[in-house]
Amino acid sequence: MINHFPDSGGIGSKIGIWRGTNTLMWRTKVDPNTFFPICYYMLYDREKENFKEEFIFNEALAILKRVNANISQIHTIGHEKIMDALYLCERRTIIDINEVIGPAISEV
Repeated sequence: MINHFPDSGGIGSKIGIWRGTNTLMWRTKVDPNTFFPICYYMLYDREKENFKEEFIFNEALAILKRVNANISQIHTIGHEKIMDALYLCERRTIIDINEVIGPAISEV
């Protein structure tokens, strides 16, 4: 994509595309996250909060994936950290954890 046209920032810049795709769901029944990478506009407080929540969730998910892949890492990660990761992931009920991290070791 070329965005070097005069006064085209509203539609050709990254933030212009972000704004356009985020308002798309209000005009159609299409979720922009299904075809456009998730991004955050850090000048908006709500977007900062969304970024922080997503970052924390992904960190918690990474911990659970590490433990799921190698059960012996429970001791190096720590019980409390694993329980916190489970709690954070349980709060996010829209994602099926088993689908994301794969089958449990006992199921393999």
